Amino acid sequence: YEDKIGLEILRYYLQHIFEQELTSSGFISRGVTFCAMLPMRSIPFKVIGLIGMNNDTFPREYRPLGFDLIAQKPQIGDRSKRNDDKYLFLEAVISARKKLYISFVGQSIQDNTQIEPSVIISELIDYIEKRFTLPDNFIKDILVTRHRLQAFSPEYFQQDSKLYSYSAENFLACKSFLKHHVNQDFINESLPAPSDDFRNIEIETLYTFFAHPVKFLLQRRLGVYLDKSADTIDDKENFNINGLEKYKIEQDLLKNRLFGHKPDDMLSVQRATGLLPHGNVGKVRFHEMSDDTDIFAKQLENITKGEESTSLDIDHEIAGFKITGKIADIHEQGLVIARYAKVKAKDYLRAWIYHLLLCTIGDSGCLPKTTLIGSDLVFEFNPVENPQEILEHLLQIYWRGLSEPIHFFPATSYKYAHLFCVDHKFQYDALKNARKTWKGNDFMAGESDDLYFDLCSKEIDPLDEQFEKVSIEIYKPIFKHGREVMTVS
Repeated sequence: YEDKIGLEILRYYLQHIFEQELTSSGFISRGVTFCAMLPMRSIPFKVIGLIGMNNDTFPREYRPLGFDLIAQKPQIGDRSKRNDDKYLFLEAVISARKKLYISFVGQSIQDNTQIEPSVIISELIDYIEKRFTLPDNFIKDILVTRHRLQAFSPEYFQQDSKLYSYSAENFLACKSFLKHHVNQDFINESLPAPSDDFRNIEIETLYTFFAHPVKFLLQRRLGVYLDKSADTIDDKENFNINGLEKYKIEQDLLKNRLFGHKPDDMLSVQRATGLLPHGNVGKVRFHEMSDDTDIFAKQLENITKGEESTSLDIDHEIAGFKITGKIADIHEQGLVIARYAKVKAKDYLRAWIYHLLLCTIGDSGCLPKTTLIGSDLVFEFNPVENPQEILEHLLQIYWRGLSEPIHFFPATSYKYAHLFCVDHKFQYDALKNARKTWKGNDFMAGESDDLYFDLCSKEIDPLDEQFEKVSIEIYKPIFKHGREVMTVS
């Protein structure tokens, strides 16, 4: 029969089939087979689903009885249920021909905090991440789907979301939740023009603005401070060091290494700060960081040729603004800006602003070149033909950003501008990938999670035409006059 079938006929047929009671109880009968994971039961199927692969349930914990002498005196070759489960999991993975579906409880039902899956699932994800790559994507983003805490979350009913639901009840609940939700900017009109005091600006202050325009506006014009308090006391003993604490220690080590101090002399000082773990663990971690910073310091000395740096005082008037400050770390071959960390979008902005001033003044006694050195790469800015014109444009953006939020977000804007200007992606593709940097994912925070950006942009989509225009205006000259000269492994 090849004619079209009406929806009512199809619906009646499916309802009739689903209402039938099946009495067969064989292992493989028809439809979907549910079974436990047992040895010799892994038969190849197109689709295999493993449900309940939680950290506390798989592999199974074996609790021996008190009179189990085999468990009390284990020998090589004794059966292990944990190893059996690992083998059963491997059999199930191999048996899946087209799709392998694995589910586990990944978030707490109380506060939505993340819960790790079974260690075997984590090992599988790590293995795939090490051996496969995707352009502009993390493997975890493709492999793992994290559901929301509530079934009526708007994420399930959005067109571009990979989450979906057919529940009419939850859809009505979502509509009720959004019914009185009005989209409105936190600042819906421009503020009065700032005083002329803002025209007297230091170099570092200008960089601070472009590093976070919204934060600068809220703090300097409105006195709004949203930074979380860091005065909480950790109730667990620290056996490792990472994040901001690790960064602070490494910067101190690099600074003292360049001044000629020995790392051993700094160990007691760092212990006194309370950032290092106690005992030998802290000593080992300290020497690991000091070895790494020593390698970076040697690379820095090779670039600067071991010459002492000089500084340049800045007092420059341009387009009704007065820029003051000091440019340090000037060498014969130009300005050198080094930071022992991976180069981020904000680092490019800082080096670019200092480079423009160096080229604008012109009589600094060094080449009009700037070298940005990070732990992962070395980026070099060449002389700029029209530095004053570019600097004036940046000052115009700065002045406008004192009255209204500028849709410029350093990391997201860098992603978009690089894809559009350097990689020559289509506007739609560049914006789509930049949105991933803005929103983040289940494993990496997005730039939109920033408290200041969230306050001013959570009710709107800030990646609009203004975002595209400003991002290209700021970053395109950087890409034009700069280039990556070295990648540090």
